Amino acid sequence: MRFVDFFRLDKNQFDKSIKRLQSNTNTKFVNLEFSKFLKDNCVVHKLTCVNTPQQNGISERKNRHLLEVTRVLLFQMYVPNVYWGEAVLTATYLINRLATRALNGISSIKHMLSLFPSSPLMLSLPSRVFGYVALVHSHNPHHGKLDPRVVKCVFIGYPSNKKGFKCYHPPSSWVLISMDVTFHETESFFVSPPLQGENVQVQEITPTQDVQVQEVTRTQDVQVQEVTPKEFITKKAHNEVGEKDRYYGKQYQRHEKPTLVNIPENPIEDVTDDIPTALRKGKQSCVKYFISYFVCTNHLSIQHQIFIVVIDAIKTPTSVQEALKDENWVQAMKEEIKALVAKGYTQTYGIDYEETFAPVTKMNTVGVILSLAAHFGWNLQQFDVKNVFLHGDLEEEVYMEIPSGFYSHNEKNKVCKLKKALYGLKQSSRAWFERFAQVMISLGYRQSQSDHTLFIKHSPNGKLTRLLVYVDDMIVTGDDKIEKLTLKEKQAT
Repeated sequence: MRFVDFFRLDKNQFDKSIKRLQSNTNTKFVNLEFSKFLKDNCVVHKLTCVNTPQQNGISERKNRHLLEVTRVLLFQMYVPNVYWGEAVLTATYLINRLATRALNGISSIKHMLSLFPSSPLMLSLPSRVFGYVALVHSHNPHHGKLDPRVVKCVFIGYPSNKKGFKCYHPPSSWVLISMDVTFHETESFFVSPPLQGENVQVQEITPTQDVQVQEVTRTQDVQVQEVTPKEFITKKAHNEVGEKDRYYGKQYQRHEKPTLVNIPENPIEDVTDDIPTALRKGKQSCVKYFISYFVCTNHLSIQHQIFIVVIDAIKTPTSVQEALKDENWVQAMKEEIKALVAKGYTQTYGIDYEETFAPVTKMNTVGVILSLAAHFGWNLQQFDVKNVFLHGDLEEEVYMEIPSGFYSHNEKNKVCKLKKALYGLKQSSRAWFERFAQVMISLGYRQSQSDHTLFIKHSPNGKLTRLLVYVDDMIVTGDDKIEKLTLKEKQAT
């Protein structure tokens, strides 16, 4: 929206007049027509210096904020860049409804509603994910009885002049605005692009010219006077390395170029100093390779291949009695017992277990809770239960083989009878959630019927507390601070 339109809208809807404008020296702000408008409306126009955006820091930071949110909206659902305009408008819509520290923890839209409750510009709709599949109900009166009643579109934002969701139908290039929309919030409309490096055709490059390598023959006497200036002496190291690689195996192959020795022009006496000693004596030339390139230890055992060891401050015990003397090893043994995993794949339905259930929260419920927390300015707390499945009580009789390490000649036919659930059992998650639900109900919480992982408590003072559980993770939010502290203490015990 241009500044002139915004100036008139602000004056008409909110009875406010803009008194000062600060901008750069762009021609859209510095021209006769715009200067005349500012002068007629008594608006002071301040300009920043050339290439000095820091003088207009608030606007620059907000532009960066909008651009970062726009990139996230485009990248997370693989939306093409042609929709960048709708992504910017959606980013503006979402930012205006997020809590900010500049307004003491409330959102911009909530602050405006407190000042202008009857303003027609403050339309608010539930937040949806940009780029998801949106099924828009078709109200076409000419469709047949067997024609589809919905149109598969992509959600691209919120209109400013209608209370509805803006959806785009790419095959027909239609923009549909409707409230009768069903969102598939687990399906992206656009397909994920291929990863970098996939489907890359490798073109085989063949040499266009054969390189002729002249073999240097070894002689007993080398005449230094025959060496010409700027001549490079190549060694037969390439063949030698190939022979040793074939002898020691591919593990020690090194494809490196042989060393080149540059012989200066003059004097001749200096040339003799640069020539390797082995070549001057008429012997086989050598290449400056590390000896480790040609050393093979494959024929040695693992014990004899270890030449360097690290001195560790932690001493590994050789017996149980020695381990029990160290508190760190005692704690480690307790952790091992807690992490004991049963062979759940050997369980039989109807004998070892009856029902299974995993407390997994629906994504719709998570979205609603986060939207309410952002709208009302509630704080979010996250709890993580350690070794969560070990807290469940078993109703069935479950037996387990004695773990390895325990052996007795008199107890070969004995097994372990489980009193608590273990990791690996099919009913572990259900046993844990049943006990957790009983505790929450005893604390006065009510379990939701639409999503059993949601627990709600209404305090006598009218305040509300909500808890979501996702296996061993919990999210607590609401406006009752005392109840959240009490719940935290109860969960810790």
